[in-house]
Amino acid sequence: MANHALSRTEIAAALNISTAAVTMTTKSLLDEGIVIPYEVPYENQDHSRVGRKQSLLTINPRWKYILAIEIFPENINLAITDLMGDTVSARSFPVPESIPSLEEFFGKIAGDGHALIESAGLTPEQMLGAGVSMQGDVDPLNGIAPESLYPEGACAPCGNSWPLPCRCPSP
Repeated sequence: MANHALSRTEIAAALNISTAAVTMTTKSLLDEGIVIPYEVPYENQDHSRVGRKQSLLTINPRWKYILAIEIFPENINLAITDLMGDTVSARSFPVPESIPSLEEFFGKIAGDGHALIESAGLTPEQMLGAGVSMQGDVDPLNGIAPESLYPEGACAPCGNSWPLPCRCPSP
């Protein structure tokens, strides 16, 4: 559905569980504000139906927020989104020319993330989490990007130069 709202009956059918189980589970989600009732605008209601109208539920998009971090060779993008993925606030800044250490590089990103949260009028308690993406392949065991991502002027032995100083073993 375009409004992302479902009835308890639709949820039960999609999950192949009883409507009673959905009702018990959604009660706690409603109490916590994670899920909220969805009111269909009057002009969109089916007025030909008789009987009790279905009660629709939807995710409360403003229950919590997410910090999204994208790292590119030339710039870093930060954005705060609600739970429906709508952007609340965003900012972009260039990758510094030189980065003395991993700690400073990621410390700057963390500081800019905190500043973005504050400028959006949010508190850390309102954040659900953060997601980080990096252009290209990343070695999942070591958390580093392969040589193909690095721009010209890379370290001679291994090709690494962005965004962090080379940490290759000495040749």
